[in-house]
Amino acid sequence: SSAADRLILFVSPSCGICRSVLSGLKDVLAPPVDLTIVCQSDADETSRYLTQFGLGGIPFVADVDGAFSGAASVHEIPFAILLATNGRVERTAIVNSPLQVEAMLEAARRKAA
Repeated sequence: SSAADRLILFVSPSCGICRSVLSGLKDVLAPPVDLTIVCQSDADETSRYLTQFGLGGIPFVADVDGAFSGAASVHEIPFAILLATNGRVERTAIVNSPLQVEAMLEAARRKAA
């Protein structure tokens, strides 16, 4: 079921496309999706970066050394991993726009219906 899917979004403050994705993210995310952002910067920079996009309260991982991204086999950003409620990976994709994030979520919802 996609009742409480978790979207993990990998970004970096130095990535222009990431800025574009983050700027429109609130418009395409709707409950019941839980979001965690993995950012290639320290905690202070990540917090400031996300606040710029109105995402200051979103849980994040400060992935300074890339260990989390490496463990998840993420080598290009912005990248999204959608986990089902049972922890299974539903979808993975490079996402170059908020609309691609929305399409990823919609495809998972259709599959669950």
